[in-house]
Amino acid sequence: MGLHKNISGEDLHVAHAWEYADETEREAATGFIAADVGKLALQGSPRGLWALLSHNPIRWSRVSERLGAEFLYATSVPPSQTTSDSWQEKLKLTTPSLPAGDYLLLWYCELAAGASATPSLRVQVDDTTDIYSEEGLTLPSNGGIWYPYSGFASAEGLTEGVHTVDIDFHSNNPSQVGIQRARLGVLQTKES
Repeated sequence: MGLHKNISGEDLHVAHAWEYADETEREAATGFIAADVGKLALQGSPRGLWALLSHNPIRWSRVSERLGAEFLYATSVPPSQTTSDSWQEKLKLTTPSLPAGDYLLLWYCELAAGASATPSLRVQVDDTTDIYSEEGLTLPSNGGIWYPYSGFASAEGLTEGVHTVDIDFHSNNPSQVGIQRARLGVLQTKES
């Protein structure tokens, strides 16, 4: 048996056996046999995977509480520099309309600074809520070395709708600081 990355054409397959538009359509489905027990169904609204637990009577179980049903990712690789003491936006992720719920926010970037520079870094939701903020970072050395900074935080009770998450940076003195390889991820962990 080959790896999925090496499969093409008619040999490609999906993890689920059935697709249903919504819960009503899935609950109305019939004709299952004993060999179908344990197979998965993809439901469109609300989105989720369901496992068939028994065929007579027909019983379903949701595979997860939407973990990963919403996953969004953005990246900005090229270096950006500033000597400004005002926040500069490096990367902004604008979501589509999200369902209300709890989300895990993930970030990564690399910082560099001149000899006397002390960069600051923050990650914000909707340009109003700091989920991470560090003023005056002291980098171990200078000389063009990029230092990784990463983290994650929970955004509990995020309201339904469009949201933004961004990585901002600035210099705390008139020396140049830089940022590169910025990445943001948003993962739904629980639906409200």
